[in-house]
This record gives sequence, structure tokens and C-alpha cells, in this order.
Amino acid sequence: MADQVFNLKVLINALCCISGISCYQNNAPTKIKEAESALLTWENLNPTAYAINLIKVTIAPLDPYVQIPRMAAILALKAMVGRKWKDRGRANKNIMLLDDNTKGQIRNMLLSIITIGAFNGSLIADQDLSISLIRDKALMKTVASLISKIARLDLPLQFQELVPTLVGFSLGSNPPLDNWVAVETRLNTANALEAVFAEICTKRLLVDKKYVISVAQTYLSDLMEKGLGYSMEQLKIAESGSLTVVIEYATILAKIVHHLLLVSLSSLVDGARKGGSVYDLQETPAKAIDKVFGLLLSYIPLLRGHLVSKTTTDVNCINEGLKDLLKEFYELVVTTQKAHP
Repeated sequence: MADQVFNLKVLINALCCISGISCYQNNAPTKIKEAESALLTWENLNPTAYAINLIKVTIAPLDPYVQIPRMAAILALKAMVGRKWKDRGRANKNIMLLDDNTKGQIRNMLLSIITIGAFNGSLIADQDLSISLIRDKALMKTVASLISKIARLDLPLQFQELVPTLVGFSLGSNPPLDNWVAVETRLNTANALEAVFAEICTKRLLVDKKYVISVAQTYLSDLMEKGLGYSMEQLKIAESGSLTVVIEYATILAKIVHHLLLVSLSSLVDGARKGGSVYDLQETPAKAIDKVFGLLLSYIPLLRGHLVSKTTTDVNCINEGLKDLLKEFYELVVTTQKAHP
């Protein structure tokens, strides 16, 4: 397979083979190994062409007769990013890295997928494709994971539009809960933002910590008020069918706030003590924790009220979501206190 002339068709065949889609009559282990070997060969011979074609597969138009291996393409791209994005100090001249233009196309494509074309409508303009991507939750989670991997490699010196873009889509417009496309898009971008913070908040260099602190200074208040606070307010008006979505969104925002507080709280407090310009949330550790924890306590009666007169399935599903939300709040309080005694 590796000796075939590389093009989009042979790439799709190889991706179908390794993902179990029946492009061959018999996807025997030898065929899968041949496909894996071919992918590595194409990646090494021409990483730019290989990456661009993986992008094309990921956002290929729907075809009623062909199953597009989008997940396999994203996973192959994720593996490639680990090998071809930067040399990580190895200075190996034999390794062909991705050029800046190709990296830019990959970044734009990923943001376009996670925002369903709103970031760059020219990449995903087909409505049927957009709906198909939204419904593929596994693919969206993998895209979020790839975005976070690139964020760890790029930030804070490159990909500087990433965090503002994801924050904007995570908090923006407050769509009605019956507009499932807009609601799911906001969930997807919030998930990607949480994955990004989970990555960059563990980086140890001073420049990385300063970047996280600057992000907290800029966005923490909005994430609390427009994100977490808004989601709690929505519980007052949400129908039973929308409760799980609201709780999921609240849990994601709680995780985001958790990541930022763990890294930045002490710096934000020092800034307040020195008379710097800070948000109310940032004045003291106790006030920050009280504000987060107080939101949860104030809405427990509301959440309990929503559990009344629901079917057993509804109650079980909502209870699981509430358990996750409660757990996140408890962990936020305990781990923040431990990190900033």
C-alpha cells in the first residue's frame, strides 16, 4: 500500500482499513499493518501533503454510499502532531516538520470544527455536515483533545487566538435551550476550553504560569458570572429534557474555574493586596471559594425541586449529573485550599 501514489483516495482506504470500515473484503491483521505502515511512510515523505489530506478527510462532505473515516483521520493527525509539530530540542535535521502555513491551516480547521464553521465558515459551510459533526460526540471529544495537545505545544507564544475564541463561544449569545445546535456548539467549545486549561495549567515554566495568570485576570470573572452563574439561573426555567444539558454545562464551567484558581489564586490575591485592579472574585481566597461554593448551596433546593415528579429514568440521569457537579465543587474547594493554604 505504501508504494501507491499518495492521494486522497488511497489515504481514505488506509484509514478505513485501520478503523474497521469495510473497504477491503478481509481486514486481516496483515492488511491493517500494511495500512499503518503506509500512513507512517506518507507522513515521513511529505508531512504537509499528508496533513492537508487528513484535514480534507475530516471535513469531507457527507456521502450516502461511503462512510468517511473522520475519527481515524483526527487520530492520525493527533499522532502526527506529536511527531511533526516541533523538534522539542532534538535538532534532528532528518525529521521533516510541518511548516507554519500548514500548522495554521490545522489550527483553523480544528477551531472551525469545534465551532461548527462559525470560526471560519468557508471550511464547514454544509448544514448537513455540521449537524453530523455535532451528533458525533466521540469525534468532538477527540478534536478537543487534539486542540489541547496543540495548545500545550504552542501557547503562549503561538495560537494566541485560541483561548479568546473558545471563551467567546463558550459564553456567548446564551442560546435558547430548544436550539440544540447552538447549545451543543457551546458545550463542545466549553469542553475544548476545559481540555486546553487542563493541559496548560500543568506546565511548569514561569512564562506558562504567567500566561495562565493573565488568562485568569481577563476571563475568570466572566467564566463565573456569565458561565457558571448563568447555567445555574437556567435551572429555574429549564424543562426536564434540558436539565442534563444545563448540568453538564455547569460542570464543565466549574472544572474550568477549578483549573484557573489552582494556578492563579495566590497571584490574584497578591495583586489585590497591592492595590491592583481586580475583580471581586479575586479579592481573597475565602471570598473566591465562598462565591463558588455559595452558588452551589444556593441552588441545591432548586435542583431538588426539579427532581420531583420525574420518571425513574429522568431522575437517575439527572442524579448522576448532579453527583458529578457536586463532586467538582467539593474538589474545587478542597484542592484550592490545599494548594493555597
